[in-house]
Amino acid sequence: MTGVNGEPDTFAANRLAMNASSLNWPLAMTEYHAYYPDPTVPGSNSPAFAQSDIVSAVSQIGSIFSSYGSSGFVAVGEAGASYCGLNADPSQQDSVLSAMIAGVIQSQSPYMFNWGLWDNDPSTTCGNGNDGSRFGIGFSSENPRNAYGSWVERQSDLKGGDFESSLSQWSIGTNGTPFSVRQLWMQGVGSDGAATHSRYQRIEMTSPNIAAWTCSPAFNAHGSELAVSAFVRTNNLWYDVQVAYMDSLGWNFNTGRPFLSKSVFTDANSIAASLNSFIPPSQPGFSGTTWRFFQFLSLYMGANSNNSALFDLPPGVTQLMVCFVTGTPTWSSASNPGYLDLDSVSASSWDPGSFLTQ
Repeated sequence: MTGVNGEPDTFAANRLAMNASSLNWPLAMTEYHAYYPDPTVPGSNSPAFAQSDIVSAVSQIGSIFSSYGSSGFVAVGEAGASYCGLNADPSQQDSVLSAMIAGVIQSQSPYMFNWGLWDNDPSTTCGNGNDGSRFGIGFSSENPRNAYGSWVERQSDLKGGDFESSLSQWSIGTNGTPFSVRQLWMQGVGSDGAATHSRYQRIEMTSPNIAAWTCSPAFNAHGSELAVSAFVRTNNLWYDVQVAYMDSLGWNFNTGRPFLSKSVFTDANSIAASLNSFIPPSQPGFSGTTWRFFQFLSLYMGANSNNSALFDLPPGVTQLMVCFVTGTPTWSSASNPGYLDLDSVSASSWDPGSFLTQ
């Protein structure tokens, strides 16, 4: 069901809901589309307007359909912030699109599909008659990733994962000597810089055959499933993503219970080697010097749950921590260290059952 810049066509909604009811065929879901701004609506270029408008639209449509016996379940099937309509300003477009995402979350709509997320059409210019089609958030490999970093900061349950303002209280550990591992707050852009914006976390290891890890601060859990994503760059052959959890018994690591864990192997024959590589190698002597995106869609392989970034949480979990663990090769030394780089680490939990009951 298509709306006009956030304002639902309530006449069409009533007609469709009435028809479904008369056919005794209640709808399980309604799809709503929204694009901003509308040149005829003053203030529709405001992030606050976009957020509140989507919340209002989803509520109105859900109420109409539920009154006729259909589900009040409303998905935002298409959404976009117009680059040209927002003064060809990428930062303004990013702000409006982020506000739209916040509105979708606030409305409890289950998903939003952004039209043209990875748009790369520099030949399309504002004013050439195609203004309405330019909804992509970037026209190079850098711009969409920077916008993604901004979304991580705003929407993830785990805050500060883009590392732009600090290392956000992440802590490190090792089974080697204390001086064999150090945590660095790195800065840089381009081929050997950050994956998003200009800052990232590095764990550097100068001794061979040791394990090292970095763990996030604790954050609240909101359901039975946890999705983790991150840009990862390492010259080691493997890393684990491990999740610590707290319930009524306390933290799992204090009560003899294992971490939840997924392993990623970074050699040429692994799944990770097939993921998107955004930055060319800056140190050809190493085998793993490109950023790779660890995330649910890229790693989920059906029955092979080890290759999924989705974690099933035990019942009653109230708090979580995310850790990245790696081990150094035999050649690691002070002059040739092993490293694990992290950027835009995101972790969010939810309860799938909450959507099924709407």
